[in-house]
Amino acid sequence: SGAVYLNDPEEGKFLINRGVRKSIKEKFPGWNLGEEISKDIYEGRAFIISFSQKENYDKLPMWVQYAQDGKGCILEFDFSDTANRTQDVIYDKKTRKMFLEKVFKILSHYCEQNVLTGKEYNTDSVFKFAKAILGEAGYLCKASDYKHENESRIVLFTDVDEALEEEYIREGESFPRVYVELDKMPKIVSITLGPKVSVLERDRITLALSRRGIKSEQIKMSSIKYK
Repeated sequence: SGAVYLNDPEEGKFLINRGVRKSIKEKFPGWNLGEEISKDIYEGRAFIISFSQKENYDKLPMWVQYAQDGKGCILEFDFSDTANRTQDVIYDKKTRKMFLEKVFKILSHYCEQNVLTGKEYNTDSVFKFAKAILGEAGYLCKASDYKHENESRIVLFTDVDEALEEEYIREGESFPRVYVELDKMPKIVSITLGPKVSVLERDRITLALSRRGIKSEQIKMSSIKYK
């Protein structure tokens, strides 16, 4: 779905807001990276597919926050047969700093070999490529407050005009949400039903899913006790 629908108000902005603007101003004055990334965010070009890593999935805070207070389910996917690959979200300040230093070091070395000044940063192909990398990285860096989610993501960029639109309006919202689809959907490995799903509901769900190609042995119940 569109990044604008996610619950973190710093989606896409976190990397820029945490010192990158200052570093750019000092190292590459005239490069309007922050403005360009902010424009992408404002225009809603980023679409995020979020996953929680397997060793973290059956956790009570995740059920409460993301699965209808334990009434929902978890889908486990296999991406080995798709072109899309998930990337782990970075919550650690040290790792984030090392990544930025590496990018800026490469750009500084490039500038030593090719004299660039002012607005040339905004038209140079290498700096455009760096902007694309940092723009995507902005959606792969989050505050440590979200570390418990242990998230992996697929980040896609497309013009809103090319996105699809849901056929309904969600409760409390004024317009249908927009989204993009993967070229090929990953295979469902298993489905774990939430701790508030009853045995009767499980049996009904199992029957319904069996008609859709999901075998009963692929369906599990959460190990958490919660009511």
